[in-house]
Amino acid sequence: MDWMRPIGWIAFVLATASSVYVFSGNPYVVGPFQTVKTLVPKDGNNGLPFAAVVYSPLQTGEFAAILFAGGLYSYMPVTGYHDILSAISSHGFVVIGVELVQYPNTSTPPIQQAAQESPKLEDPDKFFQELDWMRGNLSSKYLSKWNVTVDWNHTGFSCHSDGCDYGIRMFLANATRANFKGAVFYDPFSFHILQIPKGSKWPSLSFGTQLGEEWPPCCSSPFDYRGIYEHLSCPRILTNTTGFGHCDLLDDEYWTLCHTIHLCKTDPKNDRVAFKNFTQGIGSALFVATLQGNVSTLAYATNKALIPLPLGDLDSDVSCLK
Repeated sequence: MDWMRPIGWIAFVLATASSVYVFSGNPYVVGPFQTVKTLVPKDGNNGLPFAAVVYSPLQTGEFAAILFAGGLYSYMPVTGYHDILSAISSHGFVVIGVELVQYPNTSTPPIQQAAQESPKLEDPDKFFQELDWMRGNLSSKYLSKWNVTVDWNHTGFSCHSDGCDYGIRMFLANATRANFKGAVFYDPFSFHILQIPKGSKWPSLSFGTQLGEEWPPCCSSPFDYRGIYEHLSCPRILTNTTGFGHCDLLDDEYWTLCHTIHLCKTDPKNDRVAFKNFTQGIGSALFVATLQGNVSTLAYATNKALIPLPLGDLDSDVSCLK
């Protein structure tokens, strides 16, 4: 009912209210903070199942957190997403990229080693263990030198390709334990999408690419961004970029291998710098709204006039936040 919307909006604001940093401005412009990258090594003795690459603001303060799972079931090195993840972090987020495999062979680029692996789908419980360890240790053991703390009540999930399967299975297994207040799915692929009960509440941006579904396809309906959008409820946003592809999120070295081996369809003539700026900006818009509480930034994800790239699809339901 319409009269319930203000109540829902008040509850949303109260749920996101804290001393966490709040960005204001255009998310397509790199944020105000310089960022620092930290490697958190895997240690079977302390309960951390996977290594992680963490991007955090180089600034004293309390920040929301984002757990990120990359492609090839997170066998893709996190550094392959450096440009996007560091830009998102610059808007006031601690971004934790999960890295299932560390590649010690320095004579071979990590992306080539990743391509030679046989990625397997890990148990989502290990991702819960990863998140629990980060909640208990990241600030004190790795970020305190910069006086950075994390507000874990403001945690989101982001992913690329089949890495999205981990967040979806965490949500299905125990949404309360995951406690993800928002999610950005970059060109997702997951057979588990169809298990999400229709109408589920998970604030989200479902992001697709035109070339991602062309031959050779790396995504396909209904296991893609459309499937996620159809199964979730308000607030939700769907977008698809024209002329760009699945691997265009990657930094140059990693994109080149995808292009060379024809892993997914690519177009070397398109402007990948503009595309990566767009992807970090629209993702930041969703997270600034859902994790930091500034819902005015949703206009940068829902209003075509404010979006800097041509879109094939744009749909949204954010009426519950009005």
